[in-house]
Amino acid sequence: MNFVIRVIALPLLLLSGVSAYAESNTRHHDFPVAVTGFHDVMAPLWHAESGEERNQKICKQYPILTSRLNKIRSANVPENVDATQWRHAVENLYKVLLPIESLCVENRTPEYAMANVHYGFHALVKLIGYEH
Repeated sequence: MNFVIRVIALPLLLLSGVSAYAESNTRHHDFPVAVTGFHDVMAPLWHAESGEERNQKICKQYPILTSRLNKIRSANVPENVDATQWRHAVENLYKVLLPIESLCVENRTPEYAMANVHYGFHALVKLIGYEH
């Protein structure tokens, strides 16, 4: 009986933890609007379970990620942030995002490239005081 309870309770506990994690990550950070727009597309892709479905979602969302990144590129540099460092971090994020397009076209696995996008994004938001 105890085993049955554990078999049923453990998945429920894990799911509730995932749900709480997802809920906490959907709350808006104190990012500029353009940065929030990029984050809102990137985060679900980064946190998705590894596999073919995730790869398909990354490829489908690539044009939106690029569009959102272009909004960051054209937005004003946030207050109290060094403009040169900001532009460098934005361009670095752009450089690590670009390979995803060819990976998708070649039916290769883009999810590994998302790690570079994730870390590039966090390098960018670190400049505005956000630590992961």
